[in-house]
Amino acid sequence: FHDCVDLAKNTSLQRLTLDIRPDPYLLLFLQYALRNEQPLSVRALCIPFLENVIFSLNTRIIIPNGGLTMNDLDVALQQPALANLERLTFGVQGFFPRQAVRDRIAQILDGLMKRSVLLLPSSDCTEESDPAHSGR
Repeated sequence: FHDCVDLAKNTSLQRLTLDIRPDPYLLLFLQYALRNEQPLSVRALCIPFLENVIFSLNTRIIIPNGGLTMNDLDVALQQPALANLERLTFGVQGFFPRQAVRDRIAQILDGLMKRSVLLLPSSDCTEESDPAHSGR
């Protein structure tokens, strides 16, 4: 399915929501659909079920390739296509304690944190994620 998506055709794309399930297919999409892309104009990325993906990788539940790790997720989110990414919004599903979810995901996505990408837990990816209202 990743061969059918060409995000580079939309040069005005500022926000992107990736609601891809089952969970492991999000990682596969990031690895294959974005690997040859030039930097996109996307500044805000929302992954509603990021916490589910991390849980699946951590517990090895429904992962089609047993070799996928949380490091693969971090690397996939650092594709050159996402070089302009400024913030990542994700849904809070309850796999991590609510007060620690952002810090836990920041540990896992260390590469994004080094690029100063803002992590914003959200209950709804359709809302505009405003860093001024993030409670940081």
